[in-house]
Amino acid sequence: SDKAAQFPWDAIRKAIVFYENLGFLPQPVCHQASLARWPPPPELRLQLVQCPVVDDDGRAEGRGSDRIFVLNLAKTYHCHFVDNSNYREQVWSGHEQWTWLQQGGLGRKVEYIFDSFGEFLPSREVLCKPSHQGRIKIDWSEYGGR
Repeated sequence: SDKAAQFPWDAIRKAIVFYENLGFLPQPVCHQASLARWPPPPELRLQLVQCPVVDDDGRAEGRGSDRIFVLNLAKTYHCHFVDNSNYREQVWSGHEQWTWLQQGGLGRKVEYIFDSFGEFLPSREVLCKPSHQGRIKIDWSEYGGR
């Protein structure tokens, strides 16, 4: 099969393992279309969080439902998020998350690369803080749903 047409599931797995080894519970977010086009390995599928499908997802403006969803998770759980988007003002300034991004949210962003050996390398160290066990119910509208 054509390498260019494959999704980098092994790289995703390495990023998950990297943060699990530090004591985090990663929440890798993926579009439904990506999951359908490039089905992940079965053992990895259970770890992925499917981004809600939103008709007006902001992709034309440079945002996208996946990024909005990730920001909502980071804001709700007060956690770091791993993303290489630069969250430019001209793209995000009119969005409801802009204030949060400017008031500390961007400080929670961790950029990354995959080196020539396929290893996940974050741009900075993030320490895991012990937290309470349990789940938080989040209303669908907070995910950007209508």
